Amino acid sequence: MIRVNNSNARRLRAIRYAESNALFTSIADGVISVDENNIVTRMNSSSLKILDIANEDEAVGKKLDEVLSIIDDKSQSTDSTLKPINYVFETGKPIIKNSFKIKRKRGDDPILTIEGSISPMKQKNKVIGAIIVFRDVSEEEKIEQMKNDFISLASHQLRTPLSSISVYSHMIVDGFAGEISNDQKKYVKTIIKSANRMNGVISSLTDISKLDNNAVKFAPKKTNINQILEGVFHENRNSLEEKNITYKNLTDKNDPVTIVTDPILTTEIINNLASNAIKYTPNGGLVTAKATVHNNQAIIEVVDNGIGISKKNYDKIFEKFFRAPGVTKHETFGSGLGLYIVKGFLDIIGGSVTIDSKTGEGTVFIVTIPDMSVNDNDL
Repeated sequence: MIRVNNSNARRLRAIRYAESNALFTSIADGVISVDENNIVTRMNSSSLKILDIANEDEAVGKKLDEVLSIIDDKSQSTDSTLKPINYVFETGKPIIKNSFKIKRKRGDDPILTIEGSISPMKQKNKVIGAIIVFRDVSEEEKIEQMKNDFISLASHQLRTPLSSISVYSHMIVDGFAGEISNDQKKYVKTIIKSANRMNGVISSLTDISKLDNNAVKFAPKKTNINQILEGVFHENRNSLEEKNITYKNLTDKNDPVTIVTDPILTTEIINNLASNAIKYTPNGGLVTAKATVHNNQAIIEVVDNGIGISKKNYDKIFEKFFRAPGVTKHETFGSGLGLYIVKGFLDIIGGSVTIDSKTGEGTVFIVTIPDMSVNDNDL
């Protein structure tokens, strides 16, 4: 009976080994196994191909930093190659989906961008090694850069003619080219409205390009939040009037709500929230805004009684190009970029945004912006 059990146990171990071996060798991502001393013990064929290593014997038995090296933005090797894996050994916690630039030892293009995870191998709660799973995202990175370059170029080339269209259309409406009929004035105002919409899209694309290229500058200084609220909604007065929407600023007039932050980014954040509120509020609706200071933070609320957002879409609305199902039924013009920009700019200034909404009743966006003067008295 014991022999049978031992035989079954050996058979079960053999099956498990065959399964893990098949998984290790067939997975499309690169996989590297290291022991507790950062010595490479195994590499699958995908990792050999990515790193341009002829066979496993060239790498097995070597230190991980002899097989690949993490580099900085200047393509110089750094001493941080082993830091991620040492973190896994010291804490026993995995690193999920990190992106690194690496320099392989050979190949036509020695500089690669990889995205990978590191998981600890444990035996009786002791870390005895780690598994590194990674993939080459260099081509994706190049395509993303080409896309951003195209957006930047297209935005620049489109903005100039649109400015001319807008300026000359305003001149026609104001009578600089002679008297025009009411019907003609109506048509020209439609041109102006469309040009303004396109300018808004171009501005959003420009902001997206800056965010994706980490090119957004953060320049904190003394900022009056209430003044920004008033300025933003004044700029949107035509949109408010077109839909007969009432706007109320509920901020205490005796409280200036002044903090140290970036006024340009804050203005863009509030402008996108205001535009969003007006866009999705029906004719004759109400939009309110309020700013307060609490615990060294500015709290900004933008509230509307519009179409609302389903709870299942709360996380999705901050994604690029996302528009909730059913939005198009309300004939709203939008690019799906505004809230993505709001979240991106808030991440830069250290702020946050929360949402409370009911479908068919309206939406409340609450933005929190920290007062940088608390952290740096020299600002």
